[in-house]
Amino acid sequence: MSVAESLILQIQSQLFFQFFLVRRTEANQVNKFEYELLIGKNDGSVDSGVLWYLASTPELLGANLLEILNRLGSEGWEVVGIGDLMFDARTEIILKRSIG
Repeated sequence: MSVAESLILQIQSQLFFQFFLVRRTEANQVNKFEYELLIGKNDGSVDSGVLWYLASTPELLGANLLEILNRLGSEGWEVVGIGDLMFDARTEIILKRSIG
């Protein structure tokens, strides 16, 4: 197993556990999170060569990754990992935000 494959498996297992577990704060409150994948798809019609979508919706977010990440950040999303989770030779961006 290559180092990259090992890293991908580690990220996948961490996401699995983070998705199903919650973290408890000092005040014994439960923080809950939701996760999302930001997926890039090849598109020769844009300068960057990539159009970005969220996995949960077919809505096109655009081609400028920095603008997209800043907009998602203003909505409470933060990048918590990257990896080729779909094994399609393209890196997906893993996002997380607090809910509730």
